[in-house]
Amino acid sequence: EAAMTNRTIRVSKQQKDGPTISDPKATSACAAKVDEIRDDFKSWMRSRMESAPEQAKEIEDTYNNILNNSSPITIPDEYIPEYFDGAARVIGGKHIKMRKHQSKAIVRGTMQSLMLAHEVGTGKTFTLITTAMEMRRLGTAKKPMIVVQNATLGQFVASAKALYPDARILSLEDKDRNAEGRKDFYAKIRYNDWDMVVIPQSVLERIPDHPDRERRFIEESIQEKMDVIEAMSKDREAGRAVAALKKDVENLRDQLNKLSDTETAEGEVTERVMVTSGSKPKKDGKRAAIAKENAKTRAEEMLNRATDDTLNFDDLGVDAILVDEAHEYKHLGFATAMQRGVKGVDPSYSKKCQGLYLKVKAVQEKSGGRNVIFATGTPISNTAAEVWTFMRYLLPREVMEGHNIWHFDDFVRNFGSIQQML
Repeated sequence: EAAMTNRTIRVSKQQKDGPTISDPKATSACAAKVDEIRDDFKSWMRSRMESAPEQAKEIEDTYNNILNNSSPITIPDEYIPEYFDGAARVIGGKHIKMRKHQSKAIVRGTMQSLMLAHEVGTGKTFTLITTAMEMRRLGTAKKPMIVVQNATLGQFVASAKALYPDARILSLEDKDRNAEGRKDFYAKIRYNDWDMVVIPQSVLERIPDHPDRERRFIEESIQEKMDVIEAMSKDREAGRAVAALKKDVENLRDQLNKLSDTETAEGEVTERVMVTSGSKPKKDGKRAAIAKENAKTRAEEMLNRATDDTLNFDDLGVDAILVDEAHEYKHLGFATAMQRGVKGVDPSYSKKCQGLYLKVKAVQEKSGGRNVIFATGTPISNTAAEVWTFMRYLLPREVMEGHNIWHFDDFVRNFGSIQQML
């Protein structure tokens, strides 16, 4: 079972008149046995497929239909322009011409969501700017938004204005940095026609998300954790991990309740009533108490979320989002049955990443899964789990479910190999 489910076996022993301690020797022996079982299974499967070609063909077809049924878009060179409409050909006396990898990325970026895993110095800035302008020119997006690091905002905007001197570009100014200024800035985004909107990461984090989308995200997280709890229920050594997951589920359910109550409590509490058949309306004391408590702590809740009390992201009209230095958003969080004892599996979560994820999904709903571009020179800095996290951002859920990789553990079972070592 451990060999099939990627479960780590750890052996402990009871000391005479002492505490229970780990048994490295027995644990190592179990790890070796698990590897032996896996190797034996692979050898058996190879021999079986050689002796039963029809069955081998059936297995191969099943794998190809589920997991090996797509290929990257390739752009023939004859369709790659040397110059893009509206872009300057000379900046500061220097001739500007996109390199082939930039031009191909720009064309692909107007067709599908993608990751620009380009090293430092390969021109990601001009690639992002031109992709946004091409989305506008081709009509695949009406209002692209580019998210950059706070420290590079001015430099990025200057590059955009130099490359497209006639473009209508909105960016954050000093007067927009306080609460009232940001409200005016959001209104400019919503009510004006821009070729691109360039904002720093800190402002993106403050834009609230649609409550319905936030609710769906929490519900999906609850279900994901419940699935993992069920998968770990037979593991006698997983008691602490299961208890932690159950606590996470409780916290998520509390968030759902608070989200529902906040929607009905704007400034003061609206007392809820419950009507029962054949009786007069009466107050639902429990729900009213919850609502009052939420109203009392609303200021604290807003500080914790670090979002502005204004329109939500869906109302701004943004239908494309391009993220520079996307590696800063790799802590999206996930539930897994294998985090115990498996190094490099980091299921940590941040509100910053959740906010970007919800905004990405809002864009993909408007664009049919397109118009999301991530750019970074370090897409994988620690583990292959980061590959799967970026797939969650860039691929629609139905695509990942169709390939049976929506859950991290399924992704590892299909494409990973865990080696047990001490």
